[in-house]
Amino acid sequence: MAGVAEDLTIRIDDNTFAKAETLAARQSASVGSLVTAVIRRLVHQDDPDELAPSTAPRQLDEGVRLGG
Repeated sequence: MAGVAEDLTIRIDDNTFAKAETLAARQSASVGSLVTAVIRRLVHQDDPDELAPSTAPRQLDEGVRLGG
């Protein structure tokens, strides 16, 4: 079901959550969006063609860090 979002509840220790909040704030994102991104990467890592269309627009908007 593409386009349908599901709710997910997780349990995470306070220290890890605090660090995730800090990381999310640095990226102007939410902890939920970080979790979503990680799960998407894990699920789609075997099929890069499936992941590419969903990340391409974001990468065009935000740019891709190449180092340096």
